[in-house]
Amino acid sequence: MMFGGENFTDLNDLWGFDLKENKWEEVKIEADRLRPSSRRFHSSVIRNEELIIIGGCHGKYRSLKDVYRMDFGEFLKSNDIKSLQWKEEVIGSSDFIPRWGHSSSYNATNDKIYIFGGRFSNDLQDIIILDLDKRQSKKISVHM
Repeated sequence: MMFGGENFTDLNDLWGFDLKENKWEEVKIEADRLRPSSRRFHSSVIRNEELIIIGGCHGKYRSLKDVYRMDFGEFLKSNDIKSLQWKEEVIGSSDFIPRWGHSSSYNATNDKIYIFGGRFSNDLQDIIILDLDKRQSKKISVHM
């Protein structure tokens, strides 16, 4: 893998670290199953037993605003890798514009994801509060 220079490629793979075996393993998702497009400069959070990925960019900086989740609950019980599948979350709000290079954090107290800044056509100075259960977002402007 190369970081920097002009040899960036969009990756479309998922890896997990096996703490018992002390090694990385690729999580193979069958080609006919739903999966996020390849991307870079996205953010991710762990919410309960779910991995959530947010936005990023694809190709030559085509900004994304999609949100995908993968529930690890069944996998943790059965250790069956085939139980892992992506689900796309449609956020019904115009506040959440496409972005890449942002950061995200999950607050378990109120079950919200906070997305800060990033870049679209310029640097973004906002905070997006994402409520996945209601599929809504709320924008808070930040003035510096």
